[in-house]
Amino acid sequence: MNMLKRVLTGLVVGGLMSANVAISADVKIGYVDVNSGIENTQAYQKGKLALDKLRTKLEKELSALRDQIVQGQNEFRSQQLTMSTERRYQKENELKELTKSFQRKSQDAEEEWQKSRSSLGENVAADFFKAAEQYGKDNQFDLVIPKSNTIYVNSAFDITDEVVKLVDKKK
Repeated sequence: MNMLKRVLTGLVVGGLMSANVAISADVKIGYVDVNSGIENTQAYQKGKLALDKLRTKLEKELSALRDQIVQGQNEFRSQQLTMSTERRYQKENELKELTKSFQRKSQDAEEEWQKSRSSLGENVAADFFKAAEQYGKDNQFDLVIPKSNTIYVNSAFDITDEVVKLVDKKK
């Protein structure tokens, strides 16, 4: 997404500077607040709810495993003086394996959540950029740029809401 922004900005700025284009009063320009627009689409909101459910599920699984480790540690502490050396060694190894399992599952859960989050953002962003392009073409805009690449822009040129409606309409 950042690469697309940089390329688009470079093309726009470079084209305007190298061609010494005089912008006339009939040039139609619009901008979109990409981050806000993406976050306000129905697809993103629905995906965010799914991400929240996934995180809750993963946290619940990890919490159960953490509770199992704590319970095992408490039992070990209370019984270690009466355990045989062999049983103590066995119990320590079981706790180490549970801890390793917890760490692996914790890392896997974080990676799964991050991957899902990234996928959601990329998919919705792709739809948003397509819709912005289509809106620009359908409404005879000469230029549609991301707001983040501007220093100042009059809010009258903001077409973010219209693009969000177009994205939502297509889904």
